[in-house]
Amino acid sequence: CTGPRPGGPSRTYSIVKNRDIEHFESAMGFLEDTYRLLPTLVAPLKHMKIMFGLKTMV
Repeated sequence: CTGPRPGGPSRTYSIVKNRDIEHFESAMGFLEDTYRLLPTLVAPLKHMKIMFGLKTMV
């Protein structure tokens, strides 16, 4: 983990919604960190689908 990410979920949502390419990597990092810290929050297969779907948006 690279430390806390400013903005958290709301910032990540904004980056993805607006397809902000400049900050997209930090949004993906936030989602990966969240999954690593709270693996029961989202099923592994759903997590993989979410990440793949987001990567195809860029």
